[in-house]
Amino acid sequence: MASNVIQDIKNAEKKAKDIIEQANKKAQDMVAKARQDSQKLLKQKETDLLAKKHADLQKKEQELEKKAHELLEKARADAERLAYKAESNLNKASELVLEKFEEYIE
Repeated sequence: MASNVIQDIKNAEKKAKDIIEQANKKAQDMVAKARQDSQKLLKQKETDLLAKKHADLQKKEQELEKKAHELLEKARADAERLAYKAESNLNKASELVLEKFEEYIE
């Protein structure tokens, strides 16, 4: 009877040891899975962030291109207006020079 009790105790100890080992292995597996999941999530967040940054940069680039085009068009219009004005002034200056020359000749 005492040997049965000792054997039962040994069996219970072995069973408890097996349960503890299984629990430790399961805990390690859970930690490893959690690490993998967190790495996947981190990579996904980085990918999402880079995609958003790229989209924002494209949007800003388009805005800057539009602004540059508008400025270029304004500069062209100003240049045309100045060229017309300069040509008009050139005609007036030519007429004035001719008048002065005619006065000088007379």
